[in-house]
Amino acid sequence: MQDGAWDADHEMVVVRVPLSRPGDPMIRHGFRVLLVLSSVLLVALYLAAALPVARGTAASASADSVESAVLEQANRRLDHLPAYVEPASPATVLPMPGFPLAVALLVGVDDAQLWVVRQLALLAILVGALAVFGIVRLETGGWTLSLAAASLALFAPALFGAPPGAARPESIALLFVLLGFASLRFTMGVLGALGAGALLSLAFFVHAPAVWFIAAAALSLAFEDRRRCTAFGIVSFGLVGGGYVVLSRMLGPWFNFAAWDEPMRGLALAGGGIAPFAVAHLLGRLGVCTVAAVLSCAISTQPWHERRGIWMWLAIGSVIAGVAASPVGAAGLPLQSSFVAVLLLGAIALDLVARHLADSFGSAGHEGESVIFAAMLLQAFVFVTLAPLPGWLVPIFAGFPLG
Repeated sequence: MQDGAWDADHEMVVVRVPLSRPGDPMIRHGFRVLLVLSSVLLVALYLAAALPVARGTAASASADSVESAVLEQANRRLDHLPAYVEPASPATVLPMPGFPLAVALLVGVDDAQLWVVRQLALLAILVGALAVFGIVRLETGGWTLSLAAASLALFAPALFGAPPGAARPESIALLFVLLGFASLRFTMGVLGALGAGALLSLAFFVHAPAVWFIAAAALSLAFEDRRRCTAFGIVSFGLVGGGYVVLSRMLGPWFNFAAWDEPMRGLALAGGGIAPFAVAHLLGRLGVCTVAAVLSCAISTQPWHERRGIWMWLAIGSVIAGVAASPVGAAGLPLQSSFVAVLLLGAIALDLVARHLADSFGSAGHEGESVIFAAMLLQAFVFVTLAPLPGWLVPIFAGFPLG
C-alpha cells in the first residue's frame, strides 16, 4: 500500500505502508490465544460431563446396552460361569473378552459395578488424549497444535457418538492402538516392532475391528522395513491366531460369533456404506483434516513413506474399521477411532503443508502458524456446527441462562 506526502521542496514523497499479513505476530498470537482458550474450554466441558457419569452421580447413570453386556460378562467370570451364552435377541451386544476380563481382575471377588467399567474406560480415553498430544508434539514441535488436536480428539467423538463417561471397549482398544503405532514410529529396531505387535494384539481382544489396524501397520512396515515387518507379523498374527484358537475352545461358539462372524458380517454390508461414510464423516465432519491430509501427499516428503508415514496408515485403518463396523450395538462404536486417527493425521499434515508453503515462498518459520491455528479453529467450528445439540451439554449450561 502506498500513501503520499509533500516534502519541503513541494515534491511528492512516496511512503510505503506495509499491509498486515497472516504471518504478522499480532494475528498469529491472536489465533494462538483463541485456539488455546477454545481447546481448554472443550476439555473442561468434556470433563464436566464425563466425571459425574463415571462416578455414578449424574442423573442419567443407568447402563446402556454395551455397558450392560460388559458388566454381565465380567460378573459371569467372577461367578465362574461361562463368559458367553446364547443371546436373547439378535441385537444383543457380545463384547470381546478383554474389557470384561480387565474389569473382573480389578474388582477381585466383589461384583463388578458400573462405575468401575466407566472409570476404566474414561481413564483410557484421557490417556489416549495425552498420547495424541505427545505424538503431535513430537512430530510438529508445537504445543498449541498438540493441545488443539488432543482436545478435539477428546470432544469430537462425544458430539457425534457415545456421550462423555459412557464406557466403550473401543476406548481401551484405541489406547493400545495409539501406543502400538507410536512404538513403530519412535523406535528403530525389532524390539519396537515386537512391542507394537503385542499392543495391537491386545487391542483386538478388546475390540475386534482393531484387526484392521494390525493389517494397516503390517502394510506400512512392508514398505519400510522387511525385517521389522517380519518381527511384527510373527508377534501380532501369532498372538491373534493362537489366542483365537485357545479362546474359541475355552469360551465356545459365541466367542467365535463376537470375534469373527460380526466383523465379517459388517464387512459384507460395508459396500453400501462407503459413500455415506466418506461424505458425511470424512468430507463433512472431518473435512478440514481430510483436505490437509490429501494436500500433504503433494509435497516432497510423502506422508505414507518411511516411519513418519505410519500415521497415514493409522488413519486408513481407522476408516476401514469405521466403514466395516457393524451397526449392531450402541452409537459411537465405529466413530471414536476414526475421529482420533484422522484428527491426529490432520494436525501433522497441516503442519507439514503450511510450513512447506511458507518455505516455498521464502517466508520465516512462523509464517505458516497462523494458517495452522486458523485451520484447527475452523475444524472445531465444523464440529460444533454439524453436531446436533447433545443432551449431555444441557445440564452443564443449565445454571447459565442466556436470556
